[in-house]
Amino acid sequence: MILDIARMMLFPALIAFAATSDLFTMTISNRVSLALVAGFLVMAPFSGMDLHEMMLHLGAGAAVLVVAFACFAIGQVGGGDAKVASAVALWFGFDHLLDWLGETVRLLGVPSITDLGITGADHESIAEQAAKASSTKGNPIALSTAQLVAVLRAA
Repeated sequence: MILDIARMMLFPALIAFAATSDLFTMTISNRVSLALVAGFLVMAPFSGMDLHEMMLHLGAGAAVLVVAFACFAIGQVGGGDAKVASAVALWFGFDHLLDWLGETVRLLGVPSITDLGITGADHESIAEQAAKASSTKGNPIALSTAQLVAVLRAA
């Protein structure tokens, strides 16, 4: 019971603190991100999560950290935002990550690829070009042109 209360209070409280801090000072303390990570690492085993599932959650956090810091490097998000986003992904794991990211993107008003003028007729050509690009050669999971088209359609 106490664990459930702590789990239901800790995450929202830290996110509310991060949002308030960012709103008023344009900074998010590293302590918030560290507290989110520590809270997850302490509570996950007590909530019945096994090691494999914990590692998947860590992978989700790491994946978001890489993408978020790429966005930070090009000036699209702040460093604190990137760290908090990866800590949030740690809590959600891959099971709920896309739902959370989709809702976050929607609430932030980020335009879809359709809003940018890319239509369904463009998907095949873009996928073929992407499959030939050097950036896809290092991907540990090779994607076919059909899979790349499916990703574009989902976007």
